[in-house]
Amino acid sequence: MRQFLIFLSLLISIFQSSSYFIPPSSVNSKRQRRFVNRSPKSLRKQSQHFDLDLTGGGGRGSGIIFPPRGGGGGGGDDDDRDSTPSNKLIQLYASYQSLLKTSPLLTKSISSGLLTLIGDLLAQHLESRIEGYTEWNLTRMAAFTVAGTFFVGPFVHYWYEVLWAIGRKLDAQNIKPLTKTLTLVGVDQSIGVAVFFPCYFYIYELCEACVMCKKPDFEEAGRKCGRDLGGILINQYKVWPIINLVSFGYVRENLRVLFSNTASVFWNAYLCTQIGS
Repeated sequence: MRQFLIFLSLLISIFQSSSYFIPPSSVNSKRQRRFVNRSPKSLRKQSQHFDLDLTGGGGRGSGIIFPPRGGGGGGGDDDDRDSTPSNKLIQLYASYQSLLKTSPLLTKSISSGLLTLIGDLLAQHLESRIEGYTEWNLTRMAAFTVAGTFFVGPFVHYWYEVLWAIGRKLDAQNIKPLTKTLTLVGVDQSIGVAVFFPCYFYIYELCEACVMCKKPDFEEAGRKCGRDLGGILINQYKVWPIINLVSFGYVRENLRVLFSNTASVFWNAYLCTQIGS
């Protein structure tokens, strides 16, 4: 439940915030001058009040830092800064990072379930605008949420573990970064795609049957798979190779599932219309 609330708050803050990442150069210039003009002794004392560096690179002299709650003596300006959407987003990001370390599978599963739900909400909204109906298909929402939580999230988590293992072996052989990235994308877009999408049709049928308390019709799932799989694969090859190039080449390893899931909101909307129809 804690993972769900933190991730939901993180999504809300992202939509409310005007910026996703706050570069060090965007710090208030007055605050910079006040910090620079202090003596080395006061700087060392001040540094004891800061407890978080979100760069993840190990360097102490860069990144975004902020004082812990209730540190005392900060003044009203710091309280106002802590209440801004950007700082709330940073704090939620830090909480999410912590959960990824302590409970990676559970956190990614809940994230995936929530994002799959958002994708189906978007899909049903678009369908209602096109077809003219006004009722929400709650059964379909629940089925996709269950499928996202118990299949998509765990599958992507363990599949990415396989990809990172391949990446580490390529690093050990001093393979060039671009060659490594293209190799990972190639493996993902061949083996990963071949396993994931056919399974998704059957998993969704099972989840829908569980939600409706009925026997799953795997023959119907097989017919849907044979009818729609080709079109889904063609469309996914238009989108996911580029997204994975960015993910594998530039996104930190422990955030790649979140990046891919977030990027897949609109893809999920499309997939929900195909598999859930």
